[in-house]
Amino acid sequence: MSSPFPMPGTECGAELEHLLQTGTTSLGETPVFLGRGYALSVYRCPASLAHPHRIDIR
Repeated sequence: MSSPFPMPGTECGAELEHLLQTGTTSLGETPVFLGRGYALSVYRCPASLAHPHRIDIR
């Protein structure tokens, strides 16, 4: 998976923090794909948990 990239904030203009990234994995012998093998990243605002998060799929 590629590394996360800077995301501009939504409510206050603060740069969002990379919180979580996941991609294709396997459960035993069964592969689990996100879309067609993409990575999903979740970002959050460091200023307030009340500000909306962002999701990026690449």
